Amino acid sequence: MIRFTLLFLLLLACKNKIMENKTCIDNLTNTPKNIVYPLPLSTCDLSTIKIAYNLSNHNEVVTLLGEDFNEVSYWDIAHNWEDGSSIAVWQKDGDLLKIDHHKIWYDEEMVSSFIAKLGIPEKKLDYYRGVSTMENKAWIYPDKGIALFLGRSENNIYSISYFNITSLENYENTLHPTQREREFE
Repeated sequence: MIRFTLLFLLLLACKNKIMENKTCIDNLTNTPKNIVYPLPLSTCDLSTIKIAYNLSNHNEVVTLLGEDFNEVSYWDIAHNWEDGSSIAVWQKDGDLLKIDHHKIWYDEEMVSSFIAKLGIPEKKLDYYRGVSTMENKAWIYPDKGIALFLGRSENNIYSISYFNITSLENYENTLHPTQREREFE
């Protein structure tokens, strides 16, 4: 009976941890305007996120990030089919690196209010979207653990990346997307 009780308590603790980490992702995506700030990654645990979303090493994508071309992997989680949003959970060596929320925010008032709350970015970097170079449209706030990936207009956000607070140099070397634009053949 004692073993059963201990096992039950252990399973209950695991379930609570799983739900807590699913809440970490839900906090990012289920807010009224779907923009959360800040999202401290310290509240998220990779192993329980993997359990909550049924992620395994068999369905992760291996790629490179940063100017140092660090080998990392990520999982795409289709989150809301109605608005086309998805989540990318990034890891390296079993450690959670960042969480990207992919969705296009068109509400100019909401976007400008959010950007005003963040203030001036520490740096604006280029990023690549399909065949296009988005010049100076990655707005990096390493001291706040957030990066915005804007559209052609500064009134649209295409993606938001959440990561642990870091230096600008570390962000550029280890976290910024390094994918180059595709060429037509």
